[in-house]
Amino acid sequence: MKYVFKVVTVVLTLGFQACMQDHLPITHLVLQPDATTGKDALFSSGSPTTIYGNVQDLFFSAVNNTKPVVGEAISRSAVQFDLTSIPENSTIQEAYLYLYFNPTSPYLSLGGFNTGHVGQNDFFVQKTITPWDESTVTWETQPQSTTVNQVSVPAATSPTQNYVIDVTKLVQDMVNNKAANYGFFMRHQVETPEKVTFIASSDHPNAALRPKLEINYVVK
Repeated sequence: MKYVFKVVTVVLTLGFQACMQDHLPITHLVLQPDATTGKDALFSSGSPTTIYGNVQDLFFSAVNNTKPVVGEAISRSAVQFDLTSIPENSTIQEAYLYLYFNPTSPYLSLGGFNTGHVGQNDFFVQKTITPWDESTVTWETQPQSTTVNQVSVPAATSPTQNYVIDVTKLVQDMVNNKAANYGFFMRHQVETPEKVTFIASSDHPNAALRPKLEINYVVK
């Protein structure tokens, strides 16, 4: 009889703990930094030593290039959000990355891409795994990324499409090891011409178009 009582007690205790976890308070966090607090940059093989950390664009592309050398130019981009306010023992319930089309990109007219996104532009959102600095990063010094928990984003259905991307697993990885949080890395799935995804950066004059990260989390 004592044995039965102990088993029932354990079951009730575990059930109570599970119930408590189901009712933990949810914290909603919205991050949409500006040019001063934001960290993002693009880097291009067409200009491998040029720094693009303070431009209004965060596009990624694969185009036929004529300057400085004739050939195919590939561009990629990275963006990092400050997650230090989230305790490391938190469970990320959901996290969404918002990337907005940049209607004022100077490259729209320079490249002849006046309508917006170009080509079969499906892309990956990956986790950046090495440090980088937006004031110095170039194509030649671009950070590395990993395919672990990468998110596959389908091609745009509109030339001016905005993106809302579920990055829950990636953010959980970042929170689990915040010392190695170097942000997100964006690149086209197939980096051959012609394709461009025009995204606004944190330096964009329109605050509503800057990259945004929304997170719901609970502290264990």
